[in-house]
Amino acid sequence: FDPRLVIDPTQVCGLLSAVLFNCFSFQSCVFFTRFKSDHFVLKVTVSHLLQLGHFVCIISTLWTMIVDSYCDPSQLMALNTAVDLAISFSGFTAFIVQA
Repeated sequence: FDPRLVIDPTQVCGLLSAVLFNCFSFQSCVFFTRFKSDHFVLKVTVSHLLQLGHFVCIISTLWTMIVDSYCDPSQLMALNTAVDLAISFSGFTAFIVQA
């Protein structure tokens, strides 16, 4: 078992997710100021709750894989709960945006 095959892509995706989250935060500010007629609940749900939850789950997974599992790479054989939640947040976000 080579843990680098699992950890390296997770590091890249986690850092890319952090960059994209910052871009998304800026776009949310623009969206709130330009489109005042949209429902507030929709804007808050998509822009803050789901995306923030997804970001926290990704960073938690990154921490678990890099720091907590450093001495015991066999822990990387199973996905943690944060990955399952991140997948759920992604699905909800895609559904709300496309609806």
